[in-house]
Amino acid sequence: MLPDAFQLRLRTALSSEFVVTVADGVDGDRGLSAFVESRSVDLIVVDPADRRLAGKVTPLSDLLGEYHWIPCVIYTSLSCAGIKPVVQLSKQGVRGLLLAGSDDVGTNIRNLVERLTADAVVDQLLVALQHPFSRLPAAVVRAIRGVFGAPHRYPSVEDLAVSAGVTVRHLRRLVTSVGLTSPLRIVVAARVLRAYQFFRFSDRETLDQSAGRLRIDPRSLSIQIREAMDVATVAGLRDLSPAEAVTRCVRTLYRPPTAFLRAIGDGAPSL
Repeated sequence: MLPDAFQLRLRTALSSEFVVTVADGVDGDRGLSAFVESRSVDLIVVDPADRRLAGKVTPLSDLLGEYHWIPCVIYTSLSCAGIKPVVQLSKQGVRGLLLAGSDDVGTNIRNLVERLTADAVVDQLLVALQHPFSRLPAAVVRAIRGVFGAPHRYPSVEDLAVSAGVTVRHLRRLVTSVGLTSPLRIVVAARVLRAYQFFRFSDRETLDQSAGRLRIDPRSLSIQIREAMDVATVAGLRDLSPAEAVTRCVRTLYRPPTAFLRAIGDGAPSL
């Protein structure tokens, strides 16, 4: 929710690698709450001084509190209208502040967005992949990081291969040569870990909702969760600690087991 000039700077900085969707308000069919409920949102960017937020800072603050796992950036100008609501919104975990004309120059916008969309749970999993990453081409590593950052953008192995700039066959050869199971397991692990985040942070999340956000059939998602996380129900998935969820996902990516043990060290990842 930004003025046109700020939207243009945001879109220009992020190029085509991020999908920027504009909300008409906090509520309504094209409101921020509707987008958050219906799809996978990686980041919220708002200008409290925008006319669409007039009198709506409190509802916005409540929404950010409800979906506290989605990082929020305030992008505003240095004015009383823009700065005063920052204090109220910051209580709900605002992660970044961009001041127009000073902070939104060069690569600052892109660097901030990339940093904030990297989730701590996903980061821990990626740490466990550092050894194979060191032996893979940089383009393949970037693609794998991309699928864990936004699994809804990679509905198939073909999408991962395209992002890496290689064929599916060559991608499979590269991945297995460094001790990982398969590109499919990478896509599934990223999808399941994001579903875990959805369920862990919202008691109201349903399997159908998560499947819709991830662009996958609910039955297929249920099977993948059961196979990757070794749980039979959504409740069982919610009960996993972040460290255990990461460990179970990592286990599906390494073969043989000794390679997995080398990846995580003497114990499970700590978060």
